[in-house]
Amino acid sequence: MLIFDPENERYILGACTEGPEYLGEALAELTAADFYQRENNIIFEAMAKMYQDGREVTAQTFYIEHSDMIKRLGVSWTTLTDVFTNPTAFKVAIAKLKETTKARNLMTLSDTIRQDIENGTSVDEVKARIEIALSKCENAAGRHYISPKDMSRICLDVVAERMEPEGRAKKCIYTCFGALNKATGGIESGDLIILSGSTGGGKSAFAANLARDVCVTQKLPGLYINSEMSADQMALRWSAILAELSHTALRAGKLSDCDFNKLPLKLDAFDTGGLHTLTIPDLRINTVLSEIRRFKAKENIRLAIVDYIGRMDFLDSKADDWQLLTGAARRLKTIAQEQQLAIIMLAQLSASGKLAQASYMSHEADLWLNLRKPNEEETKTFLGSKDPWNIVLEIVKGRNTRTGAMPLYFFGDRLTFTDDKAKALYYAKFVQAAG
Repeated sequence: MLIFDPENERYILGACTEGPEYLGEALAELTAADFYQRENNIIFEAMAKMYQDGREVTAQTFYIEHSDMIKRLGVSWTTLTDVFTNPTAFKVAIAKLKETTKARNLMTLSDTIRQDIENGTSVDEVKARIEIALSKCENAAGRHYISPKDMSRICLDVVAERMEPEGRAKKCIYTCFGALNKATGGIESGDLIILSGSTGGGKSAFAANLARDVCVTQKLPGLYINSEMSADQMALRWSAILAELSHTALRAGKLSDCDFNKLPLKLDAFDTGGLHTLTIPDLRINTVLSEIRRFKAKENIRLAIVDYIGRMDFLDSKADDWQLLTGAARRLKTIAQEQQLAIIMLAQLSASGKLAQASYMSHEADLWLNLRKPNEEETKTFLGSKDPWNIVLEIVKGRNTRTGAMPLYFFGDRLTFTDDKAKALYYAKFVQAAG
């Protein structure tokens, strides 16, 4: 087993200048410490900094910004960046680099053990050091071992913090849907939430409503990752939601002068809010993870929305779709905990009403919300004949809450949801009058 492969290190750095998808994947899988050569370590750190700052990283842009550093390191930049790569070869190179890192760590551990024994260190102490070192080799960086004494103190601190409104606001996110807030106690940092629904059932619109409440109205920083719509299409949807305008009229370019003139004032909230949007047509899990890390470091985001997980591109992997999507959900849950933010991932329901391709995804989620039409029993119970409700938000699974359903009204042409009865009645009458 090699503990250092200079050609592989240079290949990875060169590939990282070929496009953001390669650098994003590298940042999701590697750290600068994985590069054995000092100059490669420094170059990778500099690439990561440019990426996190939102600057384009190509062979040209990197050289222009860091030419002095490259010359000081004695690197032949043209030779380094002259590579031909493809996604499969790049994955193999990353896996190989991670293996060499593990091999180096084991070699270092071996040297340490020998020195300890030669210096007369007790066998029990040497064994303890071996166990600690091996635990680090098992990707245990995110584990926190807590003593009984520390846990008792943490319990008291956490409970006291939750009793203070300001302290709870640091951990929980609330929406404009009062019934949802009451049922869940708020969306917690570290939570992975599945938002599912059938095709055309309003998943994206509901997610955008949540983003509006959290990031535009409350001005909490967040990221909306979209894989299906262009920037223009997203702009039309945001205009409809924020200004409560007809999405149909916006798309057709047939707004009245009155509606158009009020649009700048309504969009001012977006301008001063905390919502960042990103379109990734070829949605890949490593790119998603990298962008979440980047925006967490740069903007300290509290919420990330992935629209939607069924559009994931897995680079021709031979694994079944359900395995890949479940794995993607698991990694999203991990990064939610690691970065301490809430992640909402949208998922498609099959014709039979099950999570399309990946029902096991739900095992990874802290909360599973599903949008659907009310059934006959619900219509008889909490959806009275005079009530305007036309859709149900169902809590299918909740680690910290009971399951149940709550009525909503979806004003489709304005892409707007509400659980306020007065608003729902107004919307329903408006729709009836218009149609």
